[in-house]
Amino acid sequence: MQKFEFYFDKFLSQKIEKEVKYVFISHLLYIEELMNRGAISEDEYNSKRKEILDKGNSALRNINEQIDSIFSNLELV
Repeated sequence: MQKFEFYFDKFLSQKIEKEVKYVFISHLLYIEELMNRGAISEDEYNSKRKEILDKGNSALRNINEQIDSIFSNLELV
């Protein structure tokens, strides 16, 4: 049963990571387009870019910690 838990844990982490990355990459492309159109300055773009990357990476870390916590406390009979 240990192998199943390990593989499912990694599978779930990878699927969630893929979706979260898709969301924050979409936001990065959006703010880049705003900068290219002149709607926001380059400084504002860089600030928003850093904020999106920081929050995305933090979200991924938190999700992985939660998944690890769930599977470490899970007992399959």
